[in-house]
Amino acid sequence: MDHEHSPDAVARKLRDYWLSGFYADGHKYIQELSSSNRQHTLVAIEASLLYILQGQYNYAADATYEGLGAGSVAIDGTQSEEYICLGIIQAFVALMRESKLQTALRLADVVLEILPPIDVVEQNQIQSGWLKEIVFSPMDHSPHARVLIELWSQLIVVHAAAQGLRDVPLARASAIERLRPLQLYLKEQGRVWEGQKLVHFHIQQIAVQKERREILNDFLELTAGQTHLVPRALTLYDIAECQLAEGDKESALKTLAYARRLFEESNHGYGQLDCFVLWTANCADTSLAGFDGLCRLADGYKSISNYFGEFKALQLATTMAANAQNMWREVSVVLDRTKKLLEKVGGDHFLRFNYIVHLSASFQQDSEMGWKLRSLEGFFKHQPEEVAPISMGLLTDLLVQCYSTLGDLDQAVFYARKALEFYNLGTDYINKSDAAHALAVAIYNASGSSPELLDWSKENADLQTETPKHIFDESIELLKTWTVRDSEAGYIAGQLQKSEQLTSIEFKRWERLNHDHGLEGALHWNQECYALYALLKGPSAPPYSLGKQMDILILSAKSQHLEALSVAVQFLRDCEKDPRAISVIEMSHAHSYAAFCLQKVYYHCSLPESAEAPASVNHDSQVAPSVFTKAACLTMAAEIGRKALELAESCGALETTIRITYQLCKALFELTQAAPSTKPVLQVEISKRFGAAVSICDAMRRNIIATEGIKSLIQKRHVVSKPDHRSFYSFATTTFFRLGDHSSLWAWVQKVKAKAFHDLMGSRGLYTEKMLSACRDDASIAVLAQQEQILIKELRGGHDVMQASRALDDHRNEMKKIPVLAQLLSISEGDFDIEHTDLSFMQAALERLPKGKKVVLVDWVILEDSTIVLLTLDSDNVLNVKQLDIKLKEIADWTKSYFTFPTDRDAPLARSDGNKVVRKLEGLVQGLEQFTNRDDLLVLCPPSQLHLVPIHALQIDRTVLIERNLIVHASSAALFRQCLLKTCADGKPKTQGLRNGVFAGVYEEPEYEDEQIEVKKCIHRTAGKFSGQSLWGTELTADILSAHLQTAGWLHYHGHAFVDQGNILGQGLILSQDAGATAEAESTLMDLSSLTVEQVNEGAGGGFGHDQSETSSDSASTIESTDAPLAARVTVADIFTMNLEETPHITIIACESGYQEMSAGDEPLGLVSALLYAGATSVLGSLWPIPSWVGRSFTEKFYSSLKEQQDRRDNTDSSAENDAILNIAAAVRDAVLEIRRSPDTKQPYFWAPFVLHGAGFHA
Repeated sequence: MDHEHSPDAVARKLRDYWLSGFYADGHKYIQELSSSNRQHTLVAIEASLLYILQGQYNYAADATYEGLGAGSVAIDGTQSEEYICLGIIQAFVALMRESKLQTALRLADVVLEILPPIDVVEQNQIQSGWLKEIVFSPMDHSPHARVLIELWSQLIVVHAAAQGLRDVPLARASAIERLRPLQLYLKEQGRVWEGQKLVHFHIQQIAVQKERREILNDFLELTAGQTHLVPRALTLYDIAECQLAEGDKESALKTLAYARRLFEESNHGYGQLDCFVLWTANCADTSLAGFDGLCRLADGYKSISNYFGEFKALQLATTMAANAQNMWREVSVVLDRTKKLLEKVGGDHFLRFNYIVHLSASFQQDSEMGWKLRSLEGFFKHQPEEVAPISMGLLTDLLVQCYSTLGDLDQAVFYARKALEFYNLGTDYINKSDAAHALAVAIYNASGSSPELLDWSKENADLQTETPKHIFDESIELLKTWTVRDSEAGYIAGQLQKSEQLTSIEFKRWERLNHDHGLEGALHWNQECYALYALLKGPSAPPYSLGKQMDILILSAKSQHLEALSVAVQFLRDCEKDPRAISVIEMSHAHSYAAFCLQKVYYHCSLPESAEAPASVNHDSQVAPSVFTKAACLTMAAEIGRKALELAESCGALETTIRITYQLCKALFELTQAAPSTKPVLQVEISKRFGAAVSICDAMRRNIIATEGIKSLIQKRHVVSKPDHRSFYSFATTTFFRLGDHSSLWAWVQKVKAKAFHDLMGSRGLYTEKMLSACRDDASIAVLAQQEQILIKELRGGHDVMQASRALDDHRNEMKKIPVLAQLLSISEGDFDIEHTDLSFMQAALERLPKGKKVVLVDWVILEDSTIVLLTLDSDNVLNVKQLDIKLKEIADWTKSYFTFPTDRDAPLARSDGNKVVRKLEGLVQGLEQFTNRDDLLVLCPPSQLHLVPIHALQIDRTVLIERNLIVHASSAALFRQCLLKTCADGKPKTQGLRNGVFAGVYEEPEYEDEQIEVKKCIHRTAGKFSGQSLWGTELTADILSAHLQTAGWLHYHGHAFVDQGNILGQGLILSQDAGATAEAESTLMDLSSLTVEQVNEGAGGGFGHDQSETSSDSASTIESTDAPLAARVTVADIFTMNLEETPHITIIACESGYQEMSAGDEPLGLVSALLYAGATSVLGSLWPIPSWVGRSFTEKFYSSLKEQQDRRDNTDSSAENDAILNIAAAVRDAVLEIRRSPDTKQPYFWAPFVLHGAGFHA
C-alpha cells in the first residue's frame, strides 16, 4: 500500500476535512475509500468524528460499525486504545440516534474505571506504556485516542447527568478534575487543537462567566501566531458568548468580528456562519428579524451540508418565535423542517427533546391543549427502550398539565404518578420533589371534584350528611412529607411551593367542609410561606402574590370584607410601583383580586344607593368605601376587572381569562341593577364578553382531535364539564334571563348543550348531493377539499399533531371564503344557530301533522339559584320563556324517592297511585298549554337534571302529554336538527326501511320457557308483517348483530340490555352465545322479564333504579357487567366504531336501553347517543327496566300502528314525497295509549318508559 493511501495518511486527511469544516468534501472522500481502508480503526475514528460534527449520525453509525464489526462492544482493558476510542464514539452515536443513554453511560463508566486518571508528571517518568504511545504519536495536530476516550466518555457522563442519571454538579466537577491534568499536559506540549476541544468542554461545565473567561483568555495565549488561526477563532467565539451572557454586547461584537476575520483567513468552512448565528440569536432588533435571520443562516449551513449547524440555527429560531406572539405559523414551518432534518440524519434524541421543549414553551396557549395532548401521547406511546428520566419526566409533566386543563383529573393523577416514577429513576432531588408536588396537586384536584365531595356540598345544607373530612388527606400527607424532606435538603423553593399548596388545601377544607382545623392550618401555612419567600427572595423582593391572595381570601371568607379590600388595594399598588418585577399573569391576578374584593364589599357592606354610575373611578386614589355608592363601587370593580382581563388575554392564559370574564360580567350585571341607565350599553358588553369566552371554550374543546371517536368524546366531555366552565355557562344563562334577553338566552342554551357530542356527530350523513356535486364540478373547490383531507390524514399520524392542526386551521379559513365549502365546514363543526336556521327541512314532517299544527322545541334551563325556566321555540320561530314554580330540589327529591328503593318494596310507579306520583312533577310542563296546541309535535330537550323524568307522562289540563301531543326526545335542538337533516338529505342512500328490516330476539332463560315462546312468536309475527328477516336465539351473535346494524333498513331487538353505571361505555346488549353456549352460562342472566302485573305490584321485581346490592337472582332489572361473564355483547364502545347510515331506525325492547349518562354540560352517552352518532336517525328505548311481556305488548301495538300507516300509503295513488314518510312518533303514541287504557297496565311503570329519540319520522 502506498503512503498516500495508508490508514495513517487517510486518517490525517479526514482529520483535515473536519478540522477545516468541509464536511461534504470529507463525505465524498470517504465514499471513494476502499472497504479495507474504511474498516481500519484509525480511519473509522476520523470518519465517525467527521459525521458527528457534521450532525449526520446515521453515517457516523455506519462508520463505527465498519471499524468495529458487527455486535456490541465489550471493553475489559485488553483492547487497543483505538478500539476503545471507537467503541465509546459508537456508544455516543447510539445515544443520539436511538436514545441509548443508559447503554452509553455503562460503557463510559467501564472505560473511566479501567483507565487510570492522567497525572501531570515529569517527562522522564513517561517513557513506556499506553501514555507514551499517546503522547509521542506522530500525528502532531490531532486529537489522539486517549484524549478522545477521556473527552467522549465525559461527554456521555455529563449528558447522562443532565438527563437525571447522575448528580449534575458532581458529574461536572468530576469531569473537570479528571481532565484538568490532561488539559495542562497538552498545553505544556503545545498541542493546541486537542487543548481547544478540552477547554471548550471545560467551560461548558462552569456556570460563572468570569471563570469561563479567565480559562479562555489563558488558553488564548497559546494560539498566537499564524499556526493556530482556527483554534484561536473558536476560542474567541467562546469568549464572545461569555460577553453576551454578561450583557456586554459592544465587546462581544468586536470579539466576533475578530473571530470572523480569522475564520476567513483560514478558509474555514462554517466559522463565519457560527458567529452570525450567535449574534443574531442574542442581538436581533425584533423576534421576527431574529427569526428570519436565523432561518437564512440555517439555509447557509444546509448549502454546505453542515446539519448540526442547520439544526442549531433552526432550534434557536424556534425558541425566538415561540417567545413572541402570533408567530406560530413560522414555528410550524421550522419545526416541520427540523423534524425532516433529524429524521434524515438520525437524531431521534434531539427530535424528541426539541419537540417536548417547544411544547413546554408554548403551554400557555390553552386553546391548543387538545392538539398538544395528542402530540405528547404519541411520544409517550413510542418512548425509547432506555428511559431518560428528565426527558420522560418533562413529557409526563406536560401530560399532567394537558389533562388538568382539559378536566380529565383521573388521567392527570395517572401521569403525575408516572412522572414521579421517571424522576425517581434519576438522582436529581429537585426534580423528584417537584414531581411529588405535582402529584399532590393532581390528587387534590381530583379529590376536589369527586362525587363524594360534590354530593356532600350539594346536600349538606338540608340533610346534614357527615362531612367527608378525609377527602384531601392523601394530598396533605404527601405535601407534608416532602416539605420536611425539602427542609433537610435545603430546597427552599420546594418548601415554599408545597406550603402554598397546603395553605390552599387547608383553606378549602375550612371553607367547603367546615373542617375544625382548616382555618388554623391555612393561617399557619400562609405565615410559613411569607417566611420562606423572604428567605428565598431577600429583603428587596417584589410583593408576594400568592401570600397576599390567600390573605385576601381568608379575610373575605371571615366576612372581613373591608379589611380584605384594603389588603387587595395595597397589593395592587405595590405591584404597580415596579411592574417589571412581577409577571403579567401576576399583575392580572392583582387586579382581579382587587375587583373581587370590591364586589364583596358591594354584596355584603352597607353602601348608599345611587341611580347613576360615575363615568370613571380612579382606583389609584385612596379607597374609602364609606363614601362609595353602590354604583361607584361596581364601576371601580368593572374598570379594574377589564384591566385584569386585558392582561390575562395578552399572555394567552385562557383558563384565567374565563374566570376573570365570569367575575367581570358579574360586576357588569350588578351595575345594570344598581344604575339602570347603564343597562343598554353594559348589556351589549356582557353579551360580547360571553361570546368571546365561549369562543375560547369552543377552541379548547374542538382542538381535541375528533378522529379518535369515543376517546375524543370522553375528553371533550371533560372539558365541557369542568367546574369553571359549568359555573360560567350557568351564570351566563342566568344573566340573560334576568336581563330579559330571551333571544340570547335561547341561543346560549342551545350553543352550550351537548357540545362535544355535536362535534363528534359532525358531518355524518348531513352532506347533500347538491353540496358534493358543487365540490366535484369546480376544480378549484375540489383542490381545496382534497387538501383538507390530506391535512386531516396528517393529523391522524405522527408526533407533530399541533403543527398539522394549525395548518388545517389556516386552510379551513381559506375554505370558508367559498360559500359551499363554508356550508360544509359549518355542518362538520356542528355549528347551529337555531334563530337563523332555515327550518324548511321540517316541512315534510309538518305536512304530516294536522293542519295548523307545529313542531315545537321544548327546553328547560336551570339558573344559578336552581330556578327552572321553560323555553319553547316553534316552527314559526316564536320564542316563549316562562319561569316555573317547581324547584330543582323537588325534582331531586322525587327522583331519589321513586327511582331508588329496596327490592322488597313495590315499584312506586307500578302501585295504584303511580299516576298520582307522576303528577307531582306537572310543574315542569306549566306553560305548555299556552305555548303549544294539541297535536303539535313536541321535541323535548331536558337538561341532565331532568333526563330521568318521564316528562311525556305528565299532564296538561288533565290530559297526559303524550296523548295531547306527538313526542320525541333529543339532548338538544341541534341534535334533533341533525337527525332530521339525515332523514331528508338528498344524497342519502334510499333503503326499503321496514321491508328491509331485521327483527331479532334473544331470550334464553330456561326457567321462563313460556315467555320465551311468546317472544319468539312475536318476533316472527312482526317480521312477517313487513316481509322482514327474523333472527332468534343463537342466530343472533355479536358478529351477526353488528353486521345487520350496518346493513338493515330497520332493526328491532328484544332481549336484555345491561348498564354498568361506573363504565357507561360498557352499556350494551346481551346476545346469544354461539351454538355451543351452555345453559349454565345462560342461567346467570338475571331477569324480571316474565313477571306478571301482580308480581310487580307485590314487589317481586325491584323496579327501576333500586338498590342493586339487594337484588335477588330472579328479580334484577338490570344485568350488570359482572353478572354474565360468558354472555356475548355489543357495547356502546363497539357501536361507536360502526356506520349505521343504512339503518336509520332502531328499536330496543330491553331494560334501560334508553338510559343515558348525562355529564355536566348535558353531554349524553349511552346506547342512544352511540347509535345516533353511528348514523341512526331515530332510536326507541326504555327509560327503566320493563317486564318482557310489557315490551312484547308494546312491540305488537307499535308495529300494528306502523303497518296501518304503510297500508294507507300503499293504497294511496299519490306519489307525493310526504306519503313516503312513516310517522314513528304517532306509532309510539298509539302503542303507549293502548297500553295505558288497559286496567292491568294503566300505571306509568308500564306505559311511560318508552321514549323515542331523534327524528319522529322515517322517510
